[in-house]
Amino acid sequence: MKLGDFVKYYNSGSREKVLNVISLEFSDTRLSNLVETPKLVRKLSWVENLWPESSLFERPSVQKYCLMGGEKIFYLIRPSSANLALFEHWSSSNNQNEMFFGDHVDKCYTCSVKQGQTLFIPT
Repeated sequence: MKLGDFVKYYNSGSREKVLNVISLEFSDTRLSNLVETPKLVRKLSWVENLWPESSLFERPSVQKYCLMGGEKIFYLIRPSSANLALFEHWSSSNNQNEMFFGDHVDKCYTCSVKQGQTLFIPT
């Protein structure tokens, strides 16, 4: 969701659904010009450097996140061939929102990031 869309949602009197906005990815906003990702992040980013042009999935914006609350929990899963195949199946399923992907893999790790902390995640 773009920031402008969230502002419209927030200011709207009638909302069709409730949104739980914990973090905001702002790589594709004007705010992005004010924040530079660390050189290490740019150098190691799988999405920026290795995302295939012919992918079935749209390239995600995952460079710059702003934590909108006091804590964010990330679920980390090893990018094995088996897990990537499971992810492809899960992400294309119609009931994706009803299943937690971490329940379908051999190991799912959690990493809690609190206000003021920085986390580098290879994506």
